[in-house]
Amino acid sequence: MKSFPTVLGTTNPGKVREWNAIMQEEQSYGAPMVTCLDQKETFLEVQSLDPILVALIKALDAQRRCMQSILIEDVSFGLRALNGFPGTFFASNERNIGNTGLLCLMAEKQDRHAIATNIIAFANDVGTLVSVARCDVHGTMPTEERGENGCGFDTIFIPDGYHQTYAEMTSAQKNQISMRRGAIRLLLKGDLQT
Repeated sequence: MKSFPTVLGTTNPGKVREWNAIMQEEQSYGAPMVTCLDQKETFLEVQSLDPILVALIKALDAQRRCMQSILIEDVSFGLRALNGFPGTFFASNERNIGNTGLLCLMAEKQDRHAIATNIIAFANDVGTLVSVARCDVHGTMPTEERGENGCGFDTIFIPDGYHQTYAEMTSAQKNQISMRRGAIRLLLKGDLQT
């Protein structure tokens, strides 16, 4: 296992809780626990359909601002019937039309295939080495929001092989099969793209 920074560039405590739960279970890899960045600033987020590019640029910006090695995570949620929309623009989409709006866009669509993607990028303390781990989880989008747990697209994503949305699962169930866990495992194993 390679050595990675233990600072996650986020102010989202829910994300940090999920990271720590997953990292604690992955202790067989000697994984360090992740701490939340103690800054309330946002990092540069380029507008691109390429989730790897978005994460890489965000990681370099975070390293430059914080002057330390840092991990950045970015998620994408794409629908095949909408040519991958909203993809990397999910957060913006969520603020504007929300999951209800996405469900309306998909109302007449037969193809309900969805891909949830997690990209973890890390930049070293001098910003010269940036690598990424990517995990895609395939699934479907139900015809209505289901469940109360989680956030984001959790109420509208059913991973392949399951009948529940992420939001209908407990945190422990979701963490076992999430794209976040898959990307963290790749990171810890050193299976990275540079």
